[in-house]
Amino acid sequence: MLLLLSPLIFYTRPDCLECRKVKSLLDNLGAEYQEKDLLANPPSEEEIYKFASRLPDGILALFAEQGDAAQAADIEELSREHDGLLNVLSNFPEMLRCPLLTDGARIVVGYREGAITALARADAPPTRV
Repeated sequence: MLLLLSPLIFYTRPDCLECRKVKSLLDNLGAEYQEKDLLANPPSEEEIYKFASRLPDGILALFAEQGDAAQAADIEELSREHDGLLNVLSNFPEMLRCPLLTDGARIVVGYREGAITALARADAPPTRV
């Protein structure tokens, strides 16, 4: 029997294939999670800062690599115009990479089955994934 932490927070977008895969995996694991639409309910600057501080590549790991906004964006220019990258991501949530899954202490960006399973498991070590 798998013991699970609750609840996870799962940031998603309706058009995201990887998000659907993460949701299916979480459902199969029996994980409790709160699903939040990145566009309708974007994370705050403070939340984005917490995410970035837990990732080896920092805030740059949170920028979407695909999509019109990411391809058209001049990150340096946006950063100057909007008081830094945190502000850019909070004002342009479509530029956030998804899915994002967090238990408050750890975060997984994208579909990484092993990392997602470890995050959902209660016996997972308290390390960054």
